[in-house]
Amino acid sequence: MTAETPPIPGVLLAGGLARRMGGGDKPMRQIGGRTILDRAIAQVVQHLDLVLPTARGARGRVTNGAIVHARDRLGPAPLAALFRRTAGVWAGAAAEATRWRRLAVFGLDGTTLRLADTAENAATFGRPGTSRGGAAAGYPQLRCVVLSVLRHHVVAAAKFGPYRTSELELAAALWSELPGQSLVILDRGFAAYALFHRLGDRAHERHWLVRARGGPCALHWTRVQRLGPGDELVDLNSATEEQLKALPGIGDAYSKKIVAGRPYANKTQLVSKKVVPQATYDKIKDKVIAKQAK
Repeated sequence: MTAETPPIPGVLLAGGLARRMGGGDKPMRQIGGRTILDRAIAQVVQHLDLVLPTARGARGRVTNGAIVHARDRLGPAPLAALFRRTAGVWAGAAAEATRWRRLAVFGLDGTTLRLADTAENAATFGRPGTSRGGAAAGYPQLRCVVLSVLRHHVVAAAKFGPYRTSELELAAALWSELPGQSLVILDRGFAAYALFHRLGDRAHERHWLVRARGGPCALHWTRVQRLGPGDELVDLNSATEEQLKALPGIGDAYSKKIVAGRPYANKTQLVSKKVVPQATYDKIKDKVIAKQAK
């Protein structure tokens, strides 16, 4: 950069109204004294001084063909870095400005996006089936889950995957992006014990809110004894796999082994039957009971 040209921290590529940046059309935002609308990508590149100076101090220009090849070599990483940088600033500020009862309010939901009909996209992301069965859909699709700041609709984080990947699986990868002292509102399609167990974090005050589901997919539980807010004993002889997975250290594999090893005369048989290791048992021994049938 020359002394006369101010640094350019990023380039706005989208159109529409820039409500979060003071209003007005995004193409009319100024970079280096000129609006985005007045600058093609090639013109922006020339302002970045990417060509090394000659021995005499002169600088050449980057050709349009070189810009295309450079973009292909770089791949999506620069745009992803720009998103993370802007999301970290805008999402944090938006969440802080609209706290509810001291909590930053987020929303999480999923959707699918149609992709270009190429063999590479079809192999990587797959195609959904049609409503009539038989042949797959005409275009490949990806699945994505987005964490956004409610009231501002600012995207804080997003995860993408093949169409066959479930929204629950993608959502689990976003919990690390959720800050402390926060509330995330979920669609009832995300109602699952294992998901809420991973999300729950009392030390950092992370909370969730979701509508209850009905029908065959509704959550069911049997309360053996209520010890306090959020503390209940789980019966090893009757709990479902989803209930067992909510226990610390118990995932898919151990929950299936516990169910397969029934009945239990007492909870210590989890170790004596070699269902779970001692270290795992120590984490759950105060949260389980082996209730006997009458």
